[in-house]
Amino acid sequence: MRYVLFFSYIGTRYSGLQIQNGAQMKKFQTIQGVLQLFLHRLFFPNKVVMKTCSRTDTGVHALMNTASFDPQLFEHNNRIYEPNQIKTAVITKSLNSHLAKANHQIRILKTCRVTDDFMVRRKVTSRSYVYRICLKHGNRLVAGPSPFELERVLVIMQPFDFNKFLEAAELLSGTHDFANFMMQKGLEEAKNTVLTMSINIKRGSSVIDEYQNLSMNQLDFWEIHFKSRGFLWRQIRRMVSLMIGVGKGKYDLNVVKDMLTKKNYTIFSPFLTSAPASALYLKQVEYEPDVSFETDEDDLLEKDDEDDLLNKNDVEDRALDNDEKMMKIET
Repeated sequence: MRYVLFFSYIGTRYSGLQIQNGAQMKKFQTIQGVLQLFLHRLFFPNKVVMKTCSRTDTGVHALMNTASFDPQLFEHNNRIYEPNQIKTAVITKSLNSHLAKANHQIRILKTCRVTDDFMVRRKVTSRSYVYRICLKHGNRLVAGPSPFELERVLVIMQPFDFNKFLEAAELLSGTHDFANFMMQKGLEEAKNTVLTMSINIKRGSSVIDEYQNLSMNQLDFWEIHFKSRGFLWRQIRRMVSLMIGVGKGKYDLNVVKDMLTKKNYTIFSPFLTSAPASALYLKQVEYEPDVSFETDEDDLLEKDDEDDLLNKNDVEDRALDNDEKMMKIET
């Protein structure tokens, strides 16, 4: 039996999604590491190993990401059960309860069962990201975005040619070889650098736009939406950096064309870094229509007999003993 978690997170305090290899990396906390440890301590006596769908870097957020895992056994009141005997709703509720108690900025959206041959990456039809920017008008004394937007949006000062910015986005849309937008380390591992991608620019808003009136007329929030079946390592952040550079007048549109057509051509150097990770969000992961995600979460809410809640009550009682340990999770 294979399970899939749909989850979201604020990536600021984590060292990316995926567990890092090497002794030096073990002290850093990752999203995958936290989820695996919680699953192991709450439910499964055997070590849980997850396969993640979309690997996000340190500081990148996710409105929705997915990961699969194959539990071998489920322990309950010193008895061993088959994995299919645990309710998906129990996994979701228990994980969220204990993630919140441990002050983790990770939440499970839902838990589903899938067939044993389900591949969490290969069955994906598209991944969508959004990068948030805020154009600041007026002089530098004008107040910036609300502190609630700290590490959530990239502020861009004037002068900024928005039309040139849009033209750069239009050039980058479509099918191209994006090898020049990938870091060399990742390029060596990439199997294919030719990707088809759409870019759409939409007007955005502050998280508390309705209540923040001071200086809001001098702040323009925009969202850059990227959609493709897959992306290269740091590709989006480097593309955003180039698009903003065109808008700021640092590069002309010929540089964008050269990045897409010239072999081993790059404008990036230690003095021009990728756009900050803090304004990037994994928005959605879509799967092939024939994939069946089974969940009993709605069904469980309609029932309250003892058998249906068996897993819920006893699993949570069992987990209470681990609360103090979970506050000190290290991956």
